[in-house]
Amino acid sequence: MTGKIYLKNDKFLIRSAKLDDAVAIRKMVFRTFVEYGIAADPDEDDRDIMSFGQPKDNVVEMVTVFGDLPVGSAILTSNGDSRVKLTKLYLDRNFRGFGAGRAMLDTAVATAKSMGYDEIFLKTRALYKEAVELYESTGWARGADQPGPGPDRMYYIIFPKS
Repeated sequence: MTGKIYLKNDKFLIRSAKLDDAVAIRKMVFRTFVEYGIAADPDEDDRDIMSFGQPKDNVVEMVTVFGDLPVGSAILTSNGDSRVKLTKLYLDRNFRGFGAGRAMLDTAVATAKSMGYDEIFLKTRALYKEAVELYESTGWARGADQPGPGPDRMYYIIFPKS
């Protein structure tokens, strides 16, 4: 069973995560950290990826799949109010350049909006230059800089009231 299908095209699929995805996604995220020279923090900032694929209340986990290979992730976590936080938006470096990153971001935003949230936000690092360019080119507003260590930038979208 693949769960919910968010997007399917001739190159990749974005679907809900399942437990079988956990190891591949964790490895991909940690390889990305190594690529950028970042130490993993499984007890704090990266706690969400340690339980990836396990059912949780108020959390939506998505996986991008090329063929049968899970290569991308996105996690939406409710803040308990009208805001939802996007974390772990990562895509394996070997699968970048096919539009999957933008599709994952667009899917996460559309999902948050369809769930009735007023705002989606994320925290990232300035050194993730490609991600920062993606957020800024797709209408995300830059919020206040964040204290270190860890992500140093915040971005958000406030959804218009219906």
